[in-house]
This record gives sequence, structure tokens and C-alpha cells, in this order.
Amino acid sequence: MEERRRKSISRGRRSSCPHEQGNRNTEDDFKSEIRNQKNYKKQLQREIDDYKNLINDEKNRLEEALRLEKEPLNIKEIEFTDDELQFLNERPNYSAMAKEIHKAFIITSEIASKKIENLSSEAKLLDDKLENAFKRADDVLESFVQAEENKLERLLK
Repeated sequence: MEERRRKSISRGRRSSCPHEQGNRNTEDDFKSEIRNQKNYKKQLQREIDDYKNLINDEKNRLEEALRLEKEPLNIKEIEFTDDELQFLNERPNYSAMAKEIHKAFIITSEIASKKIENLSSEAKLLDDKLENAFKRADDVLESFVQAEENKLERLLK
């Protein structure tokens, strides 16, 4: 009987003895749980890294927008060639329309510049808040995973 039991164990079969089977199942369950927790930790770390990459991409985009915002727009008065001036002088309505369009363009570009400045300030604040939130989430996740690992290791001992 003992010989038969040893052979079944050596072939990888579970013992028919309930107390041995219970211990093995419990140990296997703990090992499986530890593996699951480690895989879960890796998965969460990958997700955190993905979010960090998204934040960095957004931060780079905002930095580029800020850099472009600081560059002057170089809006100059419209300079017409002699032919264009002659054409506009012959048609006074066109000349007035061209001047009004130019004024409207300058006003619109100034308003747009101010709006971009406001939006970039808001975006920078949101970026800082997001970065802080992800740092806190990363810390909480790390402490949670560490606590779970410690709990499982204590149960194994």
C-alpha cells in the first residue's frame, strides 16, 4: 500500500490521504495566489507606465504649445505691390474692405493669442494635478501590493 502511494506521488498524482492533500492544496493555493498578485502588480505597473507615457506626451505637447505661443506672430502691415495699389485705388470699395479685413485679422489674432495664453496656463495646472494624482496612485498601489505580498508570505510561514 505504501509502495503504491509513493509511486502515485512520484508520477505527480495527488495523495489519496486527505490531510496530505489538504496541505498540498493550501500550499499550492498560496503559491498560485502569490503568482497572481505578482502578475497583477506587473499589470498595474504597465498601466501606470502607460498613463505616465500619456502624461509625458501631453506635457510635451503643452510645452510645444507654450514655446510656439512665446514666438511672436510677426503680423505686419499689408504691403501692396504697385499693381495691387493701382488696382485698389481704382476700386475704393476694395481698398476699404482690404483694410477692414486686415484690422479684423489683427484683432482676431490678438484675441486668439490671449486665449491660447489662458488655455496654456490652465493646461499646465491640469498637468501638474494629473502628475500629482498619478504619483499618489503609484504610491498607494505599491503599498497595497507590498501589503498583499507580506500577508501571503506570512500565511506561507
